[in-house]
Amino acid sequence: MKRPVRYTKKHYTLVEIMVAMAILVIMMGFLFQFVIGAQRIWSASESTSTTFDQAQIALQLLENDLQSVSYANDEEYPGHSIPMGVERASGNLLSNKLFMVAPDSSASGNAGTYLVMYALVNNELSRYVFDSAITGYGNPQCFYGFDPITATGQASAFRTLLGVLELDNDKKNILATGVQDVKVDYMPSTCATTLSGAEFFTSVPRAVRITLTVYDAKAVQRLLDNGLTAASEAVVNKIAETTRVFTKVIFMR
Repeated sequence: MKRPVRYTKKHYTLVEIMVAMAILVIMMGFLFQFVIGAQRIWSASESTSTTFDQAQIALQLLENDLQSVSYANDEEYPGHSIPMGVERASGNLLSNKLFMVAPDSSASGNAGTYLVMYALVNNELSRYVFDSAITGYGNPQCFYGFDPITATGQASAFRTLLGVLELDNDKKNILATGVQDVKVDYMPSTCATTLSGAEFFTSVPRAVRITLTVYDAKAVQRLLDNGLTAASEAVVNKIAETTRVFTKVIFMR
């Protein structure tokens, strides 16, 4: 006679359940760390891409303008001088304007040669093209004949023209936001002279080095839109985290 087989159910003990839960928590922790790390890498990549794109556009336009710049002094071309120069703060930082005369095909009128100015104001690097009349200056070609080098009084007059151009938003094209500074170095350093607070070139430099320091202004603006102030730790850290430095050496003709 066969005895009946009895099946007994084995239940998990409390200790086994607690161990399994602990292992699950540890695994979830690793997973969350992986996800957070991936988000940080994605955010950093996006910020780098944003700043890189803006810097590339600005540096490419600067290179195009500088390599095709028109310059003439009054000694070689009496009455037909063409000015070129820069306003800088200490340490070669661009405090306000870099100005030159160069061809421009994006002008509102026909393509031609116009006064081009780069200005850094409120962390925005903008490009201005004097391609049509502005207040007090009906002729866009009025820069011809400006001779700040031999007629020093014209240096102040030319800077007044630049100030009026800067106030005309129709001539303004923002190239990059979140620009902390723009450093301009040129060789040889003796090819410019300081007049009325600006450096006017006496000859075309052989090379110009432009250094842009840019942070992700969009990421910072999102924090500001959420109620944070510019002095808050999160905003300051975001600026430091996304700041990138770009340098380009431009060889002149």
